[in-house]
Amino acid sequence: MILNFRVEEEVDASFTYSREGRTVHFFGPAGNDEYRWTMGDGGRDIIENPTYTYLNNEGIVVCLATRKGDCWSESCDSNVFRFRGSTSIFSLQGIQVSPNPTRGKLTISLSNDKLMESIEVIDLQGKAVISQEFTSNQNAIKLNLAEQKQGVYFVRVYSEGLVGTKCIVIER
Repeated sequence: MILNFRVEEEVDASFTYSREGRTVHFFGPAGNDEYRWTMGDGGRDIIENPTYTYLNNEGIVVCLATRKGDCWSESCDSNVFRFRGSTSIFSLQGIQVSPNPTRGKLTISLSNDKLMESIEVIDLQGKAVISQEFTSNQNAIKLNLAEQKQGVYFVRVYSEGLVGTKCIVIER
């Protein structure tokens, strides 16, 4: 039996930016096949180097999911824009997602002393397929993603001004 393998080049999702007042110019990595920006306040874009103007007064996290060939990567930055009176958002560590890959049922937990305030499950188009806030904070939650299509998703967990992202795969 002969097996053929194709090695894909690693995908770079890192980005830079420059600010002019409330307008931010983003610069994605050149040469990728697809770009999916989430601007942190509901805004989205699909070009390599978008320009976006922020209107609200909340702290934000900007993320870029990008594809080259069959491989995807995501990068987020919480320091792109800080509005007057907001606090900086730093990376939340200790997120555990299992099983991954999953057939639909998923447990998300925090291994540190943090409690979840909300979670989002985001598809590769940047659309939140699940968004849930908690009235009483908890350190673990069970989700059923059986109705979602097979593919790659991102789980974002928010806790005490922190945000963390994990990649998950739904298989059938």
